[in-house]
Amino acid sequence: KPVLLDTIRYSFSDSNLQQLVQDHSDESFLKSGDPFSKSVISLELSRLVSLFRNHGYLRFGREDLLAIWDTLDRSVLTPTLDPFEELFQIERLKKRKENPKANLEWVLRDGIDPGKLTAYKVGTIMVLPDLEGDEKIQGGDTTFTDNLTVISKRDLFKPQILEPNIYLHPGDLYDQRNFIKTLNRLNALGTWRLVNIDQLPRSGKDTTDF
Repeated sequence: KPVLLDTIRYSFSDSNLQQLVQDHSDESFLKSGDPFSKSVISLELSRLVSLFRNHGYLRFGREDLLAIWDTLDRSVLTPTLDPFEELFQIERLKKRKENPKANLEWVLRDGIDPGKLTAYKVGTIMVLPDLEGDEKIQGGDTTFTDNLTVISKRDLFKPQILEPNIYLHPGDLYDQRNFIKTLNRLNALGTWRLVNIDQLPRSGKDTTDF
């Protein structure tokens, strides 16, 4: 018989992550009564990681979460000297076998790096529009706009052209969607063969530079 999901819990030791999951509980791929499926659990894992990264947790990854499933009712494993209670446990175990169910609990992996539980803000955004390959940053003219620091050697681009195509803004909470949107936008312009964005979290702080 197919195993059905029974109780689904999110037990995160970090209160901010716990609240974030509760606020977005209606987006979960897991529903009580649905068939147990590793593919759906994988989808939920991806959803949770994206949810956290879209709300500042830039360094959080799939490896930081565990999904623990239990197909036994722990209450029927509790020893008892009461014969009536023992009969009740046997009856519950029988029903469990006739209608198999699984409890699922999401937890943070032990020993997680505290930096992964930090919600980062966007810091300095530096753009090097004419850097080639593995060329090192050495000198060049520096121009400042409202949100960008532009360092250019060949003066090929006007800084004002760059800013509307970058969706990361200093002071904002990091959002992975804006990071991906910026990367795709700049690569789609056709101006450069390849655009890369380095994320540079500041040591011991809740700010990351790009």
